[in-house]
Amino acid sequence: MMRIFRAVSAKVSLLGSIPRVKRINFLRPQPANFQANYYRFNSDIVSRSYVHPLVSYSQGLSSHPCVIDTIPTLLNQRADERGDKVCLVSHSEGIKKTFRELRDDANRLAGSLHHELGLKKGDTIGIWSLNSSIWVTTKLAADILGTVQATINPYYKIEELAYAIKQSKMKALFMPGPGSLFQNFNDFDGILNDPTLASMIEDSCLTDIIFLDGTKKTDSIGKLRVHSIEELASLEYRSPPEILQDPDDPSILMYTSGTTGKPKGALVSQYSIINNCYFVSKRQAEISDQAVVCCPLPLFHSFALVHGLVSFIVNDGTLVLSGNRFDPRSVIESIIQNKCDLLICTPTMAIDLLRLAERRKIKLDSLTSCVLGGALADVQIIKRLRSTFPSLKTLLNGYGTTELSPCATIAGSEDSEENILQTNGRALDHLECKIVDPWKHNIVKHNEKGELWVRGWAVMLEYFNDEAKTKEAITPARWYKTGDIAVMNSEGFITIVGRIKELIIRGGENIYPKEIENCIMEHPSVAEAYAFGIPDDRLGEEICAWIKLKDGMPEMSSDEMKNYVKDKITYFKVPKHIYFVKEFPLMNSLKASKLIMKDITLKEFLKKA
Repeated sequence: MMRIFRAVSAKVSLLGSIPRVKRINFLRPQPANFQANYYRFNSDIVSRSYVHPLVSYSQGLSSHPCVIDTIPTLLNQRADERGDKVCLVSHSEGIKKTFRELRDDANRLAGSLHHELGLKKGDTIGIWSLNSSIWVTTKLAADILGTVQATINPYYKIEELAYAIKQSKMKALFMPGPGSLFQNFNDFDGILNDPTLASMIEDSCLTDIIFLDGTKKTDSIGKLRVHSIEELASLEYRSPPEILQDPDDPSILMYTSGTTGKPKGALVSQYSIINNCYFVSKRQAEISDQAVVCCPLPLFHSFALVHGLVSFIVNDGTLVLSGNRFDPRSVIESIIQNKCDLLICTPTMAIDLLRLAERRKIKLDSLTSCVLGGALADVQIIKRLRSTFPSLKTLLNGYGTTELSPCATIAGSEDSEENILQTNGRALDHLECKIVDPWKHNIVKHNEKGELWVRGWAVMLEYFNDEAKTKEAITPARWYKTGDIAVMNSEGFITIVGRIKELIIRGGENIYPKEIENCIMEHPSVAEAYAFGIPDDRLGEEICAWIKLKDGMPEMSSDEMKNYVKDKITYFKVPKHIYFVKEFPLMNSLKASKLIMKDITLKEFLKKA
């Protein structure tokens, strides 16, 4: 089947010719050598960057046009051309699926959902579960039907689940059934049958519950009809409806962590997530299009859903789910047994893997590439990964958000060692990035701090059913305001400094926690560190740091660490409060939570002092 491509609003031709950027017309006249400095790229590579010579604006140029296609079309193409290839491995379940088997399973489920439950294009279905092979099948069935899949955090409790059900307007919810092994991680059955939930969702659109596993004991719970996935799969095959598939149709509804209020639902199109997979893969020259990808990330998270689940279809690869939740041992087993050559994970996961591998002297010889995302990775982590796993040729640290489907910047394997190690990369192909003053919104000069804004195909459609929040996040010119403080160098490489909301203002001085964390992480005994502000009557805020030491390292005092830090950074950036901990509190997305650290510090640590 022929793949169709779309050029991007005449900014880049299909031959990769130089665009004329007319938008920046408010700057002073360009210097005489403007043309010589204007385009900084190597003509031998196909992924390039334009960087404005005066201010922090860059654009990802490319000889690759954007892909205009849909997930069902690509799945059919893979099944027709490479139907016998194993494309999905669920390590903990002992399940393997070929492209043909996966396509057929998804079509059967889509047909049953349409004919039995009445689901159709434009409806929303939810999945509230840990990782499993049926999770993948459900996602693909949703795309075949043209429904939007809302991904629900499997650790949600009653109020959180009720909010997601009502806000997303979902009509069907997939979840673990009674007796499921997943009951060990959350009381799914108890929550579903709780009268409080029933009263909270009484006026919702939800009509059907589908159990992914376990035992179906009833045909209804209150007004809700109850089904099992086995029951739907065993019905006589009926084809899913033939519908018009548009790449711009919404595909996923993913909820942000909601650290400052109710979670917001980012609505993202097939077009955005397919191109995210496509262009990120083009930055990894060492990885073939048929990579075997180990994914220990939760599928409800955008990093895993896009660059794990969707990517193996876009790039003709194999997805290996290491387990229903993260466990370092199962990750290592999955890589060894399936000869995985690419690992996608968060920095926190990487640290746990390193601890196990270093302790047991494990070498993962098949592993040639690793992409870190979901949180900012310290350069020391990257160096440890390379040292522990010598087979790693490509180790990239990207940046993104759920709203950016999810990646916006990442280095390429051909970029300099300094830019790969020290930055979060450059704009993906056909995306624009700029750094602006957070309050005046003018573009700042190179290497000046400001808020990162992104425009292009990666930006979400909207915050679902929330026009006000959408207008806050996306300007009329379609720039997405990330809320992250960053700097851009003269080559267009972007380094994330921290969140605007995490900025510490101590005695009138603006302090970015990332700078303090990087300094602490340079100490040879430190495994991980986080810094944040806590209230102070005199200075407004004081700096607090939580530190975890590497295994086997001797204990340190806070004064020892302060003496180490004060020789490396300005005096007012030295943390006043330092606590050494064994573990960090994590959000359900496996990111360390500074909000919880701050709460514990104020309620427990400082009261003991």
